[in-house]
Amino acid sequence: MFDYVKDTEFLSRMRNLIVQNASLPIDLDYNLEIVRCEDFEDCRTIKESARKTFNKVLQEYSLGDCEDSTSSLTTGKIHFVNCNPTEFSMDVCIVCRDTEEDLYNARMSWK
Repeated sequence: MFDYVKDTEFLSRMRNLIVQNASLPIDLDYNLEIVRCEDFEDCRTIKESARKTFNKVLQEYSLGDCEDSTSSLTTGKIHFVNCNPTEFSMDVCIVCRDTEEDLYNARMSWK
């Protein structure tokens, strides 16, 4: 059963509406939209650049490297020290637009 997270201090640190399965960790999903690139067909290089940059930011906060799956980059479990101790992780999916309206995940060429 999923419940809305009601801790206002915790929610103020996250911009989206968050649901949680009982007391389990929260999974935050984000899309990183690539809007300009020299070679959109070189998905492997795009993903590697995003992974290295994401890891650099995570390391600044001593959070370790992200996991690299076929469809997204995923952090380990994180929790705030000074408020709600609920663990959460972030999944970042790299996408680009193939038309004015449609986003697609370029994962077919990542691995």
